[in-house]
Amino acid sequence: MFEDVDWSNRGRYMRERHGIDPALANEALADPNRLVLDPDPAGPTTLTSAGIGRGKYERVGRSAAQ
Repeated sequence: MFEDVDWSNRGRYMRERHGIDPALANEALADPNRLVLDPDPAGPTTLTSAGIGRGKYERVGRSAAQ
């Protein structure tokens, strides 16, 4: 899960709405201790998942992926 996230549809949204760059989101998704919500309870459909983890700068990032 989350090995290959396509941010072409949600990258801008993540920056504008949450202040999280897709690069930081990818770091959070790569965290081996991340929390995975599948399906994402806040997602628009059951086709989305969310991951909560830490990037290399220790900032907590929440990332939603389709």
